[in-house]
Amino acid sequence: MICLGVDFGTFSWGVAIGDQLSETTQSIGAVRAEYGKPVWADLDDIIEKWNPECIVLGYPLKADGSRFKLTDRVDKAKVQLEKRYPTLPIYLTDERLTTVIAREKLFAEKGKKGLEKGSIDAESARLILEHWFESGSIGL
Repeated sequence: MICLGVDFGTFSWGVAIGDQLSETTQSIGAVRAEYGKPVWADLDDIIEKWNPECIVLGYPLKADGSRFKLTDRVDKAKVQLEKRYPTLPIYLTDERLTTVIAREKLFAEKGKKGLEKGSIDAESARLILEHWFESGSIGL
């Protein structure tokens, strides 16, 4: 099954694509957002190009499992995605530390040039999707 991974953000949504069978993932970029709402036409283009069978949305939780204020916005984003793409199941998965890991990886590979916001968001989305595959594709 081909899945789209999404790292929610208030100014951009990182996006990755992956194959559940082979558990391979690839960062594909970031979609601009305003106050957490993506530029839908850009996300529509990605959906049309990659034709995923599900969307995996990173779910922000604190180290102790409690919620951030941002978690409420991700809940709303999930509802928006379900309305926009009613044929695609939307799964939530724990995204703890994905941004930290993404920054470390990109800095190690490319130095400061790798720390561009869109690149970090896209790599975070890839890590979210990778985590979901590794966890047995079980959502929250």
